[in-house]
Amino acid sequence: MTVRPFLLHDVREYVSKGDTGETKTVFLIGMLDAPLHAHVEDTVSSWSPSDGASGEQGSISLRANRRNMELVRYGLKGWRNFFNPDGTEIEPKFENVFIPGAGSRQALKTESLNLVKLYIPELAEEIIRQNTIGEADRKN
Repeated sequence: MTVRPFLLHDVREYVSKGDTGETKTVFLIGMLDAPLHAHVEDTVSSWSPSDGASGEQGSISLRANRRNMELVRYGLKGWRNFFNPDGTEIEPKFENVFIPGAGSRQALKTESLNLVKLYIPELAEEIIRQNTIGEADRKN
């Protein structure tokens, strides 16, 4: 395997599996840097160790919907061909968010995030896929 860096400014295009329209909406998927990815994972998961004395097992909690939303909030860098019912193209809106330990990051504003609500699980899956070394990369 040839080791290659993740280029943080790379943006890859993604079309939803369910997009059957003539003009496809193209989502722009970005890379998540290590501090940002750690922040997302740490804010949506928790664990409690076993106390040993009572015999209770430890537990792990993952807020999957919140995780998906945060992945899309930071990993979706825009879109093309996303139209209102009246035919006007919708522009995504972003804001800068300060994250302790990571610094300032660009995030999709809630009003724009709400526009892709139905696609959040699919987009989050694609963001994770794009931010993971795949089998093809391992073989190279």
